[in-house]
Amino acid sequence: MVGPAAPEGFGPGAAELGQKFASQAYKGYRLRQEKKKNGNGPTSAFGTFEKLQQWKQKHPDATCKDFVSNDIVCVTLQTDWMKQQLIPDMSGITEPLGGLLTDAAHKYWEDPNGRLIVTSIYSPLIQKWIPVLFSYANGSTAPHYEYHFLILIESIAEVAADRGISFKDEHLLGVVDFSDPQRIGFEGAYCTYFLAQPNDSRLEVQLRAAAKKLLKGCLFHYIKAVERIAKMSTMVDPTTKSEFRELAISLPKLQTLTEFHDVVSQIRQKWPCASSWLNWWLNIDHAAMLFECMRAMPSHLASKLPETTNPEEAMHATIHRAVGKDHPLFAGLDGLLVVIKWYRQQVQNAQFGIKNHYGKSGQEALARERRKGRNEGNPPYSFKKLKTTRPAHSKRITIASLKKRKLWNHREKSSVHHSLRLLVDSKSSTDSTYVPGSHSDADLSISLDSASVNDSNVDVSLVPGLEANSKTQNTLTGAQQKLRHMSPSKLNAQPAESQFHAIQLSTTHELPGLAWSNNSCWLDSSLEALFCPMAFYGSFAEFKSIVTTAEENPSSPSPLYCLYLAFQFRMAEGVNKFQRPSLGPVPPFQQPAEEISNIRDAFREILHETHIVRGKVGTYQMPLGWLDYLIPNDVPCCDFFKPHILQLWKCVHGGTGMQHCLITPHIKPIGWSPLGRQWDHHHGKIQSWFSFLCQPSLAVTVKAEMGCWRKEIENDRIVGVCLGSSQAIELITEIPVILIITPDMWYPTDKHWDFPMRLLPGSEAAAKKGVVYELVSCIFFGHQHYITHMAIPTTSRAKAVFIHDGMEFQGYSQYAKGKVADLLAGAQPPCAPGFTTFSAIYKLKGGADAQQKFQVQQQALIKSTLDIDFESLPIPALDSPDWIQCSSSKRSREYNFASSGVPTKLFVDAPFPLTPTGPIGDDFQLGDPKELSDQSESITGLLLSTLELDHEFTSPAPVIPFADSNFSISSSPLPSSPHHILCRCGVESNGYRENIEQMTVQCSICKNYTHTSCLTMRFTSQIPKHFECDDCKLPEVQHVLRDDFAHFKNTLAGLRTQKLGSIASRLFPGKGILVRQGGTYYYPARLITWDKKSKIGTVEMWRGIQSPAAAGGIIHNVTLPDIVDGLWQDQAGRRTIRLGLYIRPLEEQLSKQEVEDDLLVDPTAVRCSSEIAAVLQPHRVLLTELAINPEKFSLKQVPALAFQNSKDLIGGNATYYTGGLLATQVAEVNNWIHTKIPMAETLNMNTMLRTTIAHARTLLVAHLFHSELTADMVDGNLEQKVLEKAWERLKDWTGRTTTGKLRPKIIDVNFEAISLLDKIMFDESDRAGVAGNHQWGLDVGPHELAWTPQINHQSVTTAKQREGNDEETMHGKNYDFGAEHYEMEHAKELKKKQKASK
Repeated sequence: MVGPAAPEGFGPGAAELGQKFASQAYKGYRLRQEKKKNGNGPTSAFGTFEKLQQWKQKHPDATCKDFVSNDIVCVTLQTDWMKQQLIPDMSGITEPLGGLLTDAAHKYWEDPNGRLIVTSIYSPLIQKWIPVLFSYANGSTAPHYEYHFLILIESIAEVAADRGISFKDEHLLGVVDFSDPQRIGFEGAYCTYFLAQPNDSRLEVQLRAAAKKLLKGCLFHYIKAVERIAKMSTMVDPTTKSEFRELAISLPKLQTLTEFHDVVSQIRQKWPCASSWLNWWLNIDHAAMLFECMRAMPSHLASKLPETTNPEEAMHATIHRAVGKDHPLFAGLDGLLVVIKWYRQQVQNAQFGIKNHYGKSGQEALARERRKGRNEGNPPYSFKKLKTTRPAHSKRITIASLKKRKLWNHREKSSVHHSLRLLVDSKSSTDSTYVPGSHSDADLSISLDSASVNDSNVDVSLVPGLEANSKTQNTLTGAQQKLRHMSPSKLNAQPAESQFHAIQLSTTHELPGLAWSNNSCWLDSSLEALFCPMAFYGSFAEFKSIVTTAEENPSSPSPLYCLYLAFQFRMAEGVNKFQRPSLGPVPPFQQPAEEISNIRDAFREILHETHIVRGKVGTYQMPLGWLDYLIPNDVPCCDFFKPHILQLWKCVHGGTGMQHCLITPHIKPIGWSPLGRQWDHHHGKIQSWFSFLCQPSLAVTVKAEMGCWRKEIENDRIVGVCLGSSQAIELITEIPVILIITPDMWYPTDKHWDFPMRLLPGSEAAAKKGVVYELVSCIFFGHQHYITHMAIPTTSRAKAVFIHDGMEFQGYSQYAKGKVADLLAGAQPPCAPGFTTFSAIYKLKGGADAQQKFQVQQQALIKSTLDIDFESLPIPALDSPDWIQCSSSKRSREYNFASSGVPTKLFVDAPFPLTPTGPIGDDFQLGDPKELSDQSESITGLLLSTLELDHEFTSPAPVIPFADSNFSISSSPLPSSPHHILCRCGVESNGYRENIEQMTVQCSICKNYTHTSCLTMRFTSQIPKHFECDDCKLPEVQHVLRDDFAHFKNTLAGLRTQKLGSIASRLFPGKGILVRQGGTYYYPARLITWDKKSKIGTVEMWRGIQSPAAAGGIIHNVTLPDIVDGLWQDQAGRRTIRLGLYIRPLEEQLSKQEVEDDLLVDPTAVRCSSEIAAVLQPHRVLLTELAINPEKFSLKQVPALAFQNSKDLIGGNATYYTGGLLATQVAEVNNWIHTKIPMAETLNMNTMLRTTIAHARTLLVAHLFHSELTADMVDGNLEQKVLEKAWERLKDWTGRTTTGKLRPKIIDVNFEAISLLDKIMFDESDRAGVAGNHQWGLDVGPHELAWTPQINHQSVTTAKQREGNDEETMHGKNYDFGAEHYEMEHAKELKKKQKASK
């Protein structure tokens, strides 16, 4: 190969230049390097531009603006969070901590000329100065600072506009050092910005004069300069340096010019060599920022600012310690993001009430110093104090350790300033007072007059070449061009949350979410389902506007404001910054997904502390129920989530034609949904149910009562009630932006509601205007766990479904292939096995505008259909001449039908204590019932009148449309098992409503079934073919059986080696196992179900586990990787398992207590089946009157009355008897009575239902065993005898099975399984081998709280103990000693807390 062309041919080739150029690979390498130098490679300027673009795309939440000119290169960095801190609430701060501090740090960038310009502001929440703007500058000239301050002013103006407040000069007050570039740069930025504002008529000379009044100099810099000069013997005689120091330091505080000039003259006469130094400080620009008698800034503003920029200097040191020095551009920007994140965490923790420090805060420590008469944070004025307060050199620390470090608790003394004069001319003595100008649109529209000129203290007429009237158009145009040139990206800047509008599915297959922690799935699913419409459908802006406007004190936020803060953080963080650790390396302290979960934990604590959620943290709750309590009906945000309805009651008495109606507006709770009994009427269609509520022409009866809301009251007693029967219709009058529908979960599981993708409140024409709901997310429930499906918009204009399960994929939502309508909508969308729709979340497409459109149209439609006028708010009025208003209140209006010959009221006497009730229905909040006095006789008429079924009366009155009610009694749900279960664990049922579906085995003798998971005395899944339950074994065998388990456990007969790798083959129901919780520790549990195909099971955790969240609970969907057993004789396997802290079975101190059955206490626990309802319905009147007037009946009619006055140990409570009935049947009877007997809850509180309940059970026993009870009877009074025998069986068989046998002894099967596991794990006999010698966790790390399960605990070894050696218990090379130290320290802290609590 020849070389380049030359005058005499060609130059030498590459090979002739050197031997290494003979290699083609080397020549190619060198050519590529040369091309890079010429600007074509990634390290060239073009490569830098590309990297800058990539960095901006990676961090869309960080506004990064760059500016390059002939003189300067600047890059600014500001996040949305930093911008929001620019105008803090300083109302409660009395110290001089206001304004902005600005200074430049050296050595942060690797560029020797590079500077890091930082502006910070004081945060009252954390009592620290926080950064609000960073800038890289390739120098420290005035243009560099001008660009920095210009971006700062623009940001403050934007924040003021967003908050709807006036942008004033007070927002720009700041403290700087005496660097001329800083001062000139600020003045230039101030002029550049306001010259470009068309509504600001001030001229440049006026703007510069105004800018000078906004800067205050750093007093500490001046004092340090005095100290340096005092030490220079060539300038100050050492014998007089104290006097020099005293006079020089007094200059800034002198109040009059006369005193000031006298001191200046003394200094110049005594120390003439220091005159040039003093003249620099007396320069008009410097003096106007420092000396009180010459300061341009008004005294009342200067007193609000600190005297020093030392906090800014301290921040520079913090940045250097946290992320180091000498950074390249992009590494430095990443480091600044780390610093921003840490400060943001501090502020957010304070907002959520989480302490950022140990012991006293800096503010508290400062107050203590003041009480001691210290220097109050001012820079010391003497050399001795300066020397003793010099900061010590600190070791390099990380950002994690900064959380325990006080970054700065230096506070400045608030000086009492008097009125100041602006020295325009050094010889002038004219006093003036400056009032900061306002730059809001309203203020800037005022033309410049003489007053505004005087405010700026500049006589424009004296400035040649300028007109005093107005700013010229050329000046305005030029300033706007300069502004656009210096800040080109500000017009195109978009908020961080814009990235949520659509995702690119080709690159995004998962979204950040909340990781499960301590039973948090109820809150995780709620927040994920709500965040979807907030982030991806544009609802956050409306939600933010409502919440922030209504919040009275953001520094002490309400729980609703905390919810906004949680959403705001996720919006600010965006999506791109969230990276799951398993998908690649994550930089330190940049794991926002984990921070989302931390904020969730803080928000959950707030819900518990404010009693919005009951119980302790970690208790099981319902999704979205907390949101209804979080948003009461009297807050503006209520309309955003809750629909408004109009309820119209109408009462008719069939015999007389009496009619009256009641109009009551209501706000429905969050999660409002159709009742299960309405499924048949609407054929399971949510759209049908919603249409009937939104369209008056389709309105149907939603409630029907055989009673009325009317009552007569005298002396706080109900003395009469109306005899009519009432019905109600409901119509939606206002729809929310976010509609949450939660179907009736207790209705039969074979009737699922069909949720559409589009939900129409009105017509298709209205839908085109945005009045239509879109299904955006659904919460699914199953196996005591909640997951969320979300419809996420994509860039292809389609939607994709992402599934969030906090227990999977570290909380990250995963993309699910398939159509959105198939995965989200319908009656039974495909989901995880066993899960059904719990809630559906709809978003109103048109937002608040569509909400307003619907309200106007709906009110007009109701007016034309029902003659109801909405102008008389808050309670609408019935505008019809046939109906006359008879009463009104804050909640309702009542009307009588006016017709001759028709009564307006019809009451029956019913003296009764006043209970504040309305129409009986789901939406009326009843007051706490008062205790009843003895009024059994007088209450009879009240309750029985509600049972009278009147004939329909045809009236000439105008008809308010009440369609016929369509109520049906629900049928029984399908059983989880079709067998009669009588298990050794104490459970007896017919298979209905078992909480957990599990395998059973039939006894070959009694034919009853036993749970296989309760057969713990085995090492394999094999069960004898001819199985006999404990109850059927011979008495002598039963006696042996009680001791047989202890023998089986001690001998471990038939137990073989259990290797870790073959655990799947050894799992079966009833086996004691270890289950991993939280990814680290394993806890004991009993396996209840196990699916060999999917390798998923259900477990019951051991009650002795010390973690409350894991103790004694049922956990579903436990997978094989999280399960191990006792690993008998497997030394290597045991060394890899770390154990969680629990009480070993032999040491358990908890005595087994009888727990009251919830089924017998809660009348809503089980719905009454159609079979039992059919038995009791014919006796409804009798059972009702029996509660009120039992003396009316004889023992032959009600055998249970024999127990009414019994004085035995039971105390006359006939409900004790349950013989012959299952617990579920007893609960169904209880449910029927409380739903069908009027005022049942009140009667029950006064023990008036006992005989009714007992007789209802008697009737059910008589029905169930009718053929058996009538076997030996002859004709004649047959039914009476059946009742008597049924009552006797109810008494005699109490405590027995439904077949009359004595109940077998209840076995603690969980204790058996864990005891057997404990023996296998900790046996130290020769048979156990080396695996029994304290091997658990030796290769990985310590156990929870560093506990030692085999030391100082009761031994389970019954055979000869094996003698081991120390080498067997040596730690492996991967053992985590750091974790051991942490666990030990954590254990010590817990012991101290426990000791202190005692």
